[in-house]
Amino acid sequence: MKELKFEPTEQTILEAWREVKSDFFDHLQENMLFILKRLFEAGLEEEQGRFLEAAWYERTEERRGYRNGFTLRNYLTELGLVKGIRIPRNRKGTYLSRVFPRYERIRDEVLDRIAELYLAGVSTRRVEEVLKLFLKGGVSAQKVSEVTRRLDRELRGFHSRPLLDHYVYLFLDGIVFPVQSPGSRIQRKVLLAAYGITVHGRREIVDFFLARSESKDSWEAFLTRLFHRGLKGENVELVTIDGGLGLRAGVELVWPHIPIQRCWAHKMRNVESYLRKIDRKACLEGARRIYQAPNLREARKAFRRWEEVWGGIYPRVVRCLAKDLEELLTFFRFEEDHWRKIRTTNPIERLFREYRRRTRTMGCFAHGRSCERILFSITRYLNGKWGKKPVIQFHNPVSLNETKEERLLLSTKFTQLT
Repeated sequence: MKELKFEPTEQTILEAWREVKSDFFDHLQENMLFILKRLFEAGLEEEQGRFLEAAWYERTEERRGYRNGFTLRNYLTELGLVKGIRIPRNRKGTYLSRVFPRYERIRDEVLDRIAELYLAGVSTRRVEEVLKLFLKGGVSAQKVSEVTRRLDRELRGFHSRPLLDHYVYLFLDGIVFPVQSPGSRIQRKVLLAAYGITVHGRREIVDFFLARSESKDSWEAFLTRLFHRGLKGENVELVTIDGGLGLRAGVELVWPHIPIQRCWAHKMRNVESYLRKIDRKACLEGARRIYQAPNLREARKAFRRWEEVWGGIYPRVVRCLAKDLEELLTFFRFEEDHWRKIRTTNPIERLFREYRRRTRTMGCFAHGRSCERILFSITRYLNGKWGKKPVIQFHNPVSLNETKEERLLLSTKFTQLT
């Protein structure tokens, strides 16, 4: 009889692999859930036997009760939904299982994953739809509340974590969000935010604080909390702020030794608001030459030239810029590669645009805590993304005032801490 030989070709290998997938992988989850169900039921039966101190049909004086059938329960695990698990009952109803706490239908690990979905920015409605699909029914308010409590623990941990004093540049600003009050009225809440550049050149949202306004008291409370958590400002070279009086007063109180950089973008908008349309282009172009100058001396010369041209026509405009000129030119004391990034609050403004983009579809937040949860989810995502690599311009973000030896010591110190 002639021997048949199997010649492996690409086609025959693919066909064999399809059979393996069909016979094994398609039933893998089903088989694993079946085994898991049997393990649960065996564990529950053993647990009840220990509680009753009697096996099936055993008659002893020590037994503490009698079995009373079973109740069925579905249970959501990381592997999928285990259906129809037989939960033993006893006649007195005093048996409380440790394997399955009463009314539990979802493992804690699954709730952790659900919380991560919230923190990744998935809406509450979409998460509940997925849960309903898995559980083949409604999701109780208790489970939603449990997930919310987990999110709140994450949020509290973020707001209370110790801070390393390893920031070289800080950017501070606020943004307004509509929040519904208990009386169904819409209130304007201000999110105060701190954005930093570390000694390693990495961006980080240090923290945020939901306040009623950008008043001195609000900023002072927010910055003082950062100070007591570790951000002493000993290595902060510069704080960039807008023109808000409350913010300025808060910075001077908490970190009086740190130089302040006034934001050129905010100042230029203020200047523009005083100009007639016919003069805007020429006047603003002259003002731009001030911060685009190659050095501090040339910047002062550019200001004097601009002042000579426009001082007689728009004295209020010139005064608006002149009164803050020194703080507007602070950035010239630092490395030239950093000038463009540190002379405005644009880095934190881009963060605010991301907040706006992701929350635009939500309209008004139901309450302040809901607002904080969503913003925290965005913050955590961005910090994780930014932490992977430094910004090119800030790869060595130490000012010209530091010596080479001091830079090395500072970098080594925080490399050990982090």
